[in-house]
Amino acid sequence: MTPQQQHIQRELVRLVRAEMALHAQAEDHNNADHAHKIHNNKTHNNKTHNNKTHNHNHNHNHKTQAHKNKQGWIGFERFMQRVLYSPGLGYYANGSLKFAAGGDFITAPELGNLFATCLARQCAEVLAYCENPAERVIVEFGAGTGKLALDLLTALDAPNHQHTGDKSSGAQSKLPSRYFIVETSADLIQRQGEMLANAPARIKEIVCWVSELPARVSGVILANELLDAMAVKCFEVRCFDANQRADIEGDIDGDIYELGVAWRDEKFVWQGGENPLPARLSETVAARLGACQKIDGYRSEIGLQGEAWVRSMAGRLEQGAIIVCDYGFSQAQYYHPDRVAGTLMCHYQHTAHADPFANIGLQDVTAHVNFSAIAAAGIEGGLDLEGYATQAQFLLSLGLLEQYEARMSLGEIDKESLMMAQEIKKLTLPHEMGELFKVMAFSRGLGNLPSGLSGFARQNNVGRL
Repeated sequence: MTPQQQHIQRELVRLVRAEMALHAQAEDHNNADHAHKIHNNKTHNNKTHNNKTHNHNHNHNHKTQAHKNKQGWIGFERFMQRVLYSPGLGYYANGSLKFAAGGDFITAPELGNLFATCLARQCAEVLAYCENPAERVIVEFGAGTGKLALDLLTALDAPNHQHTGDKSSGAQSKLPSRYFIVETSADLIQRQGEMLANAPARIKEIVCWVSELPARVSGVILANELLDAMAVKCFEVRCFDANQRADIEGDIDGDIYELGVAWRDEKFVWQGGENPLPARLSETVAARLGACQKIDGYRSEIGLQGEAWVRSMAGRLEQGAIIVCDYGFSQAQYYHPDRVAGTLMCHYQHTAHADPFANIGLQDVTAHVNFSAIAAAGIEGGLDLEGYATQAQFLLSLGLLEQYEARMSLGEIDKESLMMAQEIKKLTLPHEMGELFKVMAFSRGLGNLPSGLSGFARQNNVGRL
């Protein structure tokens, strides 16, 4: 581990522990107020042995709670936010290499240009049906190295870029008036700028970086592997009988407790079973869990930030589409009885594991996307749900194989054609990215689109959400 990596870990631990200490102080203050109220409520007319025993047990429980929390704890959502996004220290803010072979993981755009070329066809179709050409834009969140932006714009600029339903004509008309990259990391902005540095002037002049979305958007909003990196709230189901002992699974609906993070034995550890979710959130989680609420110890997550992001985008989209590409499941698959440990996954040097407390600040921490909840958030925001499909079927609908056939029609098998074949396998095979990764699209104001978005021509699983 380099001195810089050691510094990142040391400072992040200090930062999180300081926040835990503040939480502990708040807990102590609340407990003191509670104890004071109990003392004031005691009366001289109610001093039976049972009440003394009750008060003794109650005070003992508070002492136990105070002992457990003396160093504090924070909810996992806050912990994940800190280790990923703390300025200068978090994984996405500390300047470390994350993408491609030298980083921790590879995204679809990093495999080659086929993903971007297919996505460009879908963007061209949407842009062609937006009414004002001067205001047609593409907005990308989570742009990573900038390769998707470069390859997508290059494809839109290509003279032979054609697709069924595309009303536009001419290379230049397929480019948006602006390509906004929403980015807050100075390091990633620099990397993206370097990626785009050698692009034609007509491409470079339309790309601009912003820290937040424009007030209104007419065009396409893209989110490729964005939602999985948003902090999630973790919870655990606890089933109790009348004697407050763990009950046999399947008999009763359990209570839902927030899972937090504590510091013990010089390391971060899980802490749960002491902080029930707020009533309204607990009701929401219970409704989604279904039968899983009867499984004692069942752990999972709820991605409130991702759902809020979709509602926020709905408030900005005037006309066009929102396209979300990520790994995840429908709600029934997400909260499956066999998925008792949730979907948290970490990525470090191309190794996937489930320990969010290892390699603090040096690894990606993610959770799968509940696409049923994302769909509901978009509909709640007044959007039309256009489609939901596996990544493989989405790309095949947009001419993935046709690109390979066009290359092979040249009559020679070389390194480029072999690499293209490998890229197609990675993008489409079930055990690679083809099935786990999904694409979901929303729209507004595209009622004149004849038969829906072309990316869902082969498969549309909206009915399974």
